Amino acid sequence: MLSSLPYKLTMELITAWREDMEFRHMEYFTALAEELHFTRAAERVGITQPSLSQQIRLLEDEFGTSLFDRIGKKTALTEAGAILLQHCYHIMHELQQARVAIRSLQGLQRGSMDIGALSTLATAKLPSVLMAFHREFPSIKVTVRNLLSEEIYDAVLQNLIDVGLCYLQPEHAQRDQLECIPLYTERLVLITPLQHPLANVDAPPLSAIASFPCLLPAEPFLRRVILKACESSETRISPALEIDSLEGILAMVREGLGLAIVPSSLLQESHYSRVTAIPLEQDGFQLEVGMVYRKHKFLCAASRVFLERFVTAYRD
Repeated sequence: MLSSLPYKLTMELITAWREDMEFRHMEYFTALAEELHFTRAAERVGITQPSLSQQIRLLEDEFGTSLFDRIGKKTALTEAGAILLQHCYHIMHELQQARVAIRSLQGLQRGSMDIGALSTLATAKLPSVLMAFHREFPSIKVTVRNLLSEEIYDAVLQNLIDVGLCYLQPEHAQRDQLECIPLYTERLVLITPLQHPLANVDAPPLSAIASFPCLLPAEPFLRRVILKACESSETRISPALEIDSLEGILAMVREGLGLAIVPSSLLQESHYSRVTAIPLEQDGFQLEVGMVYRKHKFLCAASRVFLERFVTAYRD
């Protein structure tokens, strides 16, 4: 992004940022850049909408360029604004790192930790690890958020969570900014209603699966894995429905609305007496499960201990 603007303008933006911008300006700008709505952004930072508009105009005057495009009622970041937003994230990250590093001097006596986890993975070993951790360190506040894999990656990169438990994505655009700890490989399985023609077929060919209505997860990464594995075998699946939750897919398969390919962990933690699970032996139907956190992030003592305990629990 930096290289797409003239060098002189880019350096003027960075210089003005370092010399003249106060922390409150950074908060105002970041709020508007994320909300893209003046009223919501003003409420978020606790000032009036006219005050926010005035502060943004002062920033644009200081930088000598527009940071936002106002098109009717819509607000969008300009290219210069996108550059400034990345510097905002960097500086806010460094400030947060300083706070964490200072608090870590108090060891494990106090602190907090935010974890993002896929719902199907969070119900496996995470509760037992959390219970043991809380018994040992009762003063550490732990928050667990149920997120999709791509949401976990975004939340880690934006420092909204400390660590994430998700499906690892080696082709992620910002993979070089993350530390990934592989835990285990999870197979995908085909689930069918009990009375379905494929229910008693061992290792059904993908062509047979594709001849029936299929339900696909709406989660982008999981859907891509399934479609890519099918295409590698020269099979194309036409989804009858795309459903937000894996639990919703399981319920619809029970009712006979179609077949589905899902992670095996879904069946380990759910009641599935009314479906048949069939392992898929073809290449590509597997997912790497692991922990992710931001590279070069200062992990507090609590996060380091939790990460160690969690990895040990999954690998034992």
